[in-house]
Amino acid sequence: MQALIDAAIEANAERAVAFLEALIRVPSTVGQEQAALEIFAREAAAVGLDVTHLPFAAGPLADPRAGVSPDPATVSPDRFQVLAVSPGEGPLHLLLNGHMDVVPADSPELWTSPPFAPERRDGRLYGRGSSDMKSGFAIGMLALRALGEVAPDLFANQRLGFIAVIEEECTGNGALRSVAEHGVTAPEVILLESTELGLLLGGVGLIWLNVKIIASASHANSADRAVNAVDLGMRLVERLRNWAAALLETEPDPAMPPGSNAYVVNLGTIKAGDWLSSSPATGTFGLRIGYPRGWGADRAETELRAVIADFVANDPDSRRSRRSRSQVSGPRATCSQKTIRSPATSPRPTKRYMARHPPVSCSAAPPMHAFT
Repeated sequence: MQALIDAAIEANAERAVAFLEALIRVPSTVGQEQAALEIFAREAAAVGLDVTHLPFAAGPLADPRAGVSPDPATVSPDRFQVLAVSPGEGPLHLLLNGHMDVVPADSPELWTSPPFAPERRDGRLYGRGSSDMKSGFAIGMLALRALGEVAPDLFANQRLGFIAVIEEECTGNGALRSVAEHGVTAPEVILLESTELGLLLGGVGLIWLNVKIIASASHANSADRAVNAVDLGMRLVERLRNWAAALLETEPDPAMPPGSNAYVVNLGTIKAGDWLSSSPATGTFGLRIGYPRGWGADRAETELRAVIADFVANDPDSRRSRRSRSQVSGPRATCSQKTIRSPATSPRPTKRYMARHPPVSCSAAPPMHAFT
């Protein structure tokens, strides 16, 4: 049977790549996933699965495990997710799961080829989403098509499902909604993320936070004597990275390989300044930080607030400017923050759940569960 399956995979490989190219051509950034989902639905029907559209309301999900949701004004109308199942009755025994949303490609001039124009080069396929994670849909469909040709009754009595979710890139609302609102689950679930064919056994908690630094505005001719919000913010980022490095020594994740950094402090966005000849009075730094699985989001926020408060109290520029302060927000505070929850039982490092909290303003201490 293995030889027959291998032959079927080889025979259908080009169709799988063409399917992947069709998915890449659609810019399915968060809020704009529907056209790509329709392509998935057509391919699922072509391999013999029954297709259902699962309604997906705009706005936040009323669930304590929910994460950050895009502004309803920025998303396409009548959003949905797609569930495809093998014909028959009874519960699902196996569920394939993938997310259709991709992160933006806001600097297309830096790409060798346009991000949403798939291009084959040197045995690879390039385009936004080709790895994360539209390739997972292509592999899943290829496997199902090959199995359907070799063992057409394989799922007759033990049903299989294949779900395409959205809002994974903004903390996993799609998978949560599919379970909480539609009951889509199975005893065995395969997440079709790219892993270089490895099995992911560990997962850390994740928190998103926005730190807003409020300093002193100044004309450029006196900028050397002013507290620059960007300079101050970058020193805070370095302080957080030192904290994370120390945490890796005291609370290493046993499932992570030696030498890996489980608690990466990623500086994803900076928004600051309004004129080249002015010293920026404010700066907002968007970060994504890992924390130990055993902590929970509340402890992670508490620990981070303590680090930021210590920085504010002891940094020379923070002390010398009475106006200088930082605001932190996360999913449960109001200095400007958003928090991602990752349960200790999470089977993969990037399984994320996010809670919302109002931001917190602080002179000696900072605010976000979206964390500001």
